[in-house]
Amino acid sequence: MLKQKTTPAATADKPVETVDNTVTNATVEFADKLAETVKNLVEQEVSRRLYIEKHGLYDWSANIHFKNRLTRDFANFLKTKDLFIANDKPISQEPNNGYKLGRQIAQNKDVLLPLMHDIAQQLRTTKDDNVTIDCANNGEANIIKQFLNGLKTNGFIVDFNHDPLGFYIQISDDSEKKKFFSHSKWAEHLFRYMITNIVDRFCKERNLRHSYMSNLFINTSYGNSENHHHWTELDLVVQIKDRFYIFEVKSGLTMNIIQWARREEVLVDKSKTVKVIVCTTHDEISPKLFLPQRLMTVKDLDQQLNKLLESDFRLDGLTV
Repeated sequence: MLKQKTTPAATADKPVETVDNTVTNATVEFADKLAETVKNLVEQEVSRRLYIEKHGLYDWSANIHFKNRLTRDFANFLKTKDLFIANDKPISQEPNNGYKLGRQIAQNKDVLLPLMHDIAQQLRTTKDDNVTIDCANNGEANIIKQFLNGLKTNGFIVDFNHDPLGFYIQISDDSEKKKFFSHSKWAEHLFRYMITNIVDRFCKERNLRHSYMSNLFINTSYGNSENHHHWTELDLVVQIKDRFYIFEVKSGLTMNIIQWARREEVLVDKSKTVKVIVCTTHDEISPKLFLPQRLMTVKDLDQQLNKLLESDFRLDGLTV
């Protein structure tokens, strides 16, 4: 004989809530979330198909980067993700003039890193093209003076003056030149110099084929490039054999972790031959805060990047 299930008596102000009701409510909530997710996916697919109907499928054969020996492997990988390299001109492995400035910063980090952070901060807060930098001693002054001469030669600053109290710098009013300070461009040159030195040394010891690609504009094959907006820009891509390491460089204290995670979700493949690494010029930021994403600072770059490469290529049987 089956016993009838009993429930606590309901009060006037507190209705009975059974286990069955709890399960039902949870099921309904899950169903609503599932329906919303499906709706979003359908809308994305409809949008994609409408774009294709209007503009046609992307003409992969017209993309010059599939024919360029430097970029063709990465271009073919991106194609599997419905992405393509959108730069108008072929990518060159040769660094531009800013690379020398990056080398100067790397070789004088203790003096020039605070200098660049200070300049960027003043440009953001004062909205003035004139910057004042305090200088503690003659040794620092000589390093800064030599670096500022390089900035002046490359047109990033108009001029500068120096007295015992410090430096007075006139930044170029050209918006593109200002990006050297405000859009992490100087940090890109710094990390390119540091990363290529580490990778060159690692690969030379193991006789590994490697190459570098900088500032790649990436678009989807079905949109995201209207009004000259690209899906994303990759600061530096390092290829070692059939592996790719994508480096994103940040010089500010603010990082968009959601944007970072989405990029990794799209670009990182299941075979783990593609890795996304974010580099910051602020050593005080703990990489542990961003796990499972990879964050490397100026201070720990050599150790962490070597450790990553050794782990990857030990799996391939290429390291002892």
